[in-house]
Amino acid sequence: MKKQFGTVASIKYGTNRIVSSTNCHWLKIETGALFKFREFDVFLDVASVSQFKYIKKFTVKNRNTIIVENNIFPDVFEGDVLEITYKEYELDNIQLITSSGVNYKVGELVYIDGGTLVPDNHSIITLKVLSITDQGGISTWEVVNSGRYLSPPKDKECGSSSSELGEGAKFYIHFKEIDKRGWIDRTIASIKYLSNQSIITLNNLLPDGITDGEFSVEKWEIKTKDKFSYGNSDICGKQYEVSIDTLPYFNLHKLVKGDVDPSIIINNNFIKLSEQIKLLENKIKLLSNE
Repeated sequence: MKKQFGTVASIKYGTNRIVSSTNCHWLKIETGALFKFREFDVFLDVASVSQFKYIKKFTVKNRNTIIVENNIFPDVFEGDVLEITYKEYELDNIQLITSSGVNYKVGELVYIDGGTLVPDNHSIITLKVLSITDQGGISTWEVVNSGRYLSPPKDKECGSSSSELGEGAKFYIHFKEIDKRGWIDRTIASIKYLSNQSIITLNNLLPDGITDGEFSVEKWEIKTKDKFSYGNSDICGKQYEVSIDTLPYFNLHKLVKGDVDPSIIINNNFIKLSEQIKLLENKIKLLSNE
């Protein structure tokens, strides 16, 4: 029976490795099945099927374009859904520096300005004043919120602060990377493959503040018995069909109503029978010479 098990797949010309898109499920495809790209009237014999995870680092060119320092074809192509992970930061430690400010009140909340917060998160660094000087300068404080940033306020510099009453306090701040990375999904709108680089355009913008990260895809691959040598070029994200109905012997394929052109199945079966006949002839010759 002709089945699709997904939508599109890719293969590099002159190789025997077919790679699925991220929405394909090839668990039910077995050795001996026939794989065919729709634009070619040629079946490829499936030798093995396996699942894999592909991970790559990237840098951000702009909010909808990322760059990978490798040619990543055929493992990643247009239409794939990327699981993107990126670093996030929070406050590690903080010290008062240069100025304690004036007019602060005990119990007042003080916010450290700057940096790029994680999207949909208003978790800015927040301090609570515990004691003050005669002029209302901050003497002691406690951290109420350590913040969560894509790009934190500058490390090892004086961080300006804001509050409802006081002003002028300056802090020495240090950040650390959060153990659990942030993540989002993005679909590839287009991709340009260069000799040692791949430029990926995403269907939606990345959050402002991400400068680099990693993406991963989970996919399937098929190894075929013969190399793909049709059409003189790579096949990138093209539709395909798989014939999985076989007879008990030699992986010969049944003719099924609604399947692909019967002549293709018949020719493929004759090739397999010819190979088996040749093997038998060789065995007979060996036995005759004993």
